[in-house]
Amino acid sequence: MIESLSDKKGWKPATIKTLIGRLTKKEWLTTKKDGRSFLYSAAINEDEALANQAQTLLSGWCNTDADKVINALIQAAILDDRMKQHILGALDQATYVDEVTCHCVPGQCIHHPHTH
Repeated sequence: MIESLSDKKGWKPATIKTLIGRLTKKEWLTTKKDGRSFLYSAAINEDEALANQAQTLLSGWCNTDADKVINALIQAAILDDRMKQHILGALDQATYVDEVTCHCVPGQCIHHPHTH
């Protein structure tokens, strides 16, 4: 892993070990000692990893800005027609409410101070 990520990303071994440690702590990787080496395996599938990353990304923003975050991701991506249809399908299956409420810590939402 260190050799591969060093070559592909230019990361230093310490950075890679930190990443592996964090992924293991999140239980996204399992670790098995094999002599002097460690064997790593994915503990979650790609869909679970994507859902976790999406939740982490959205949790850093006010709930009322979810559309802006999603829009920014779409604008930053290179998409084909299949991907467009997948996104449109997700919109059809999304849960909608009459009004999204802010769940920021009181006084911390700079975009929506009137909600606190």
